[in-house]
Amino acid sequence: MIEYLIESTFCGAALYLAFMTFFRRSRNFQVNRVILLCSVLFFVLAPLVHLSLNSEIIANETVTSTLSGITNVSSQTLAATESLNTTGNLSILFPLYILVVTILLGRMSLNLYSLLTGKFVVERTEYKGHKLALVDIPVSPFSFLKTVYLNKKSFEKAEIDDELIQHESGHIKQRHTLDILFIELVQVFCWFNPFVFLFKKLIQTNHEYLADEFVVYSGSDRTEYSNKLINYSTRDKTFALASGFNYSLIKNRLIMLSKYDQKSRIIHRLALFAIIISGLFVTTAFTNPDPVIKLAENSGYFYADTLWWSSETQKVYLRGNVDIQVGDNDVNGNGSFSFLGEVNLLVIDGTPAKMDEAILVSGKKCEILILSEEKARQQFGEDGKLGAVVIKKVD
Repeated sequence: MIEYLIESTFCGAALYLAFMTFFRRSRNFQVNRVILLCSVLFFVLAPLVHLSLNSEIIANETVTSTLSGITNVSSQTLAATESLNTTGNLSILFPLYILVVTILLGRMSLNLYSLLTGKFVVERTEYKGHKLALVDIPVSPFSFLKTVYLNKKSFEKAEIDDELIQHESGHIKQRHTLDILFIELVQVFCWFNPFVFLFKKLIQTNHEYLADEFVVYSGSDRTEYSNKLINYSTRDKTFALASGFNYSLIKNRLIMLSKYDQKSRIIHRLALFAIIISGLFVTTAFTNPDPVIKLAENSGYFYADTLWWSSETQKVYLRGNVDIQVGDNDVNGNGSFSFLGEVNLLVIDGTPAKMDEAILVSGKKCEILILSEEKARQQFGEDGKLGAVVIKKVD
């Protein structure tokens, strides 16, 4: 989880910086929409993909693998991870994550239920081809799915200009509700990533630009429409999950309207963005994990200060002053080492070991016996059906 958080945040930061550098002032709003949605999908999903660059290394009784077969793990990184496990921080963080997700999902569900049931709607009608839902509560015009929501009194008094309704129609025709539901759902499950909120703001801003562009394309005068935006900028807010007038963006919207005919080619910027995406994917997806060495039985012995059997990787790490004698290999060093691959059953001095607990061996000589699935099943029953590693402290 820690690794995912770091990689997801890193990718989000890189893509946010790239968008702000290459596309923030671009008037190719449809392209921007695709870039923003794909960026969110990427930094949410890419860290979950892991492709190995290493092949499995097989060793027989006269192990001929080189020193690279025994991988030195960064002592600082492993120590930090094990510290989290030892102190129980991860056991605290996960329930906290679930709690926040539950609260956010509950809030989103209530807002969605409110909009879908329309209990606050007092009248439904049609106006110039638009489906309208009139409400008594003081809200600015907003849209959700295929309906435009308006304050009933303001509509009956003709206080809402047709261009404002047309603006909401732009949100509907371009299906902006789907984008909003998508980013809200991402926010529920990735609330810990600050770039989800930043991309959400960018997506909503781009929606406003698209809807403004739709109004102008429909035949409205840019200057008159801009004046109406200014005059209407003090109204009430809209509902969550809905598309509507965002008056904190009025200045930027007016700037974009003034640049209506100034679209530019962005092929070179798209190429650079694609290179960034590719680089991030290679960085996060391709790993160079510890080579798995299948050792023959009676394969050797080692010295170490402590052992750590990780539940996250199912690997056994030797820590402290380590000396490993495996076949022709003579490896020693200070840090954390892993050379057994995934261990399904670890037995130390006749007792099954527990995961995520430091096991003291205090520099004693430890013999290793790697049991095949057949022999492990014979000795340990069903617990050994996937094989076993037996360690015996000699002195």
